[in-house]
Amino acid sequence: MVDDNPAALRLMDATLKANGYSAQCFSDPEEALRAMEITPPAVVVLDLLMPHMDGFALLDRLRAMPHMRGVPVIIWSVKDLSEAERKRLLSGAQRIVFKGQGEGEAILDAIKPYLSADLTGDSNAG
Repeated sequence: MVDDNPAALRLMDATLKANGYSAQCFSDPEEALRAMEITPPAVVVLDLLMPHMDGFALLDRLRAMPHMRGVPVIIWSVKDLSEAERKRLLSGAQRIVFKGQGEGEAILDAIKPYLSADLTGDSNAG
């Protein structure tokens, strides 16, 4: 999870853990990139509206990393997207989920296809 909003990170961390997933949560996109250099996650959930590096730039940087090209990315944002922004995001991300639409359940539905059915806590969502 990469989101500069501490409340959103806490919500998603709790939701993922309650459903048997382990999660790494980052409020700083640069810190998230460094962590993903070391250990690529199974899935990345990414906010768009962050200071210093927005989600568009972070997605571009993720897709430029050879070991991250195949990692699914779910966009989770409140941003009202233009058609051009939507197309740009979906060229590098698998799905867009809007905040305020069932929050935890919407993210779970978006990430489940990319994670193991084994809910022992060994799965990673980043």
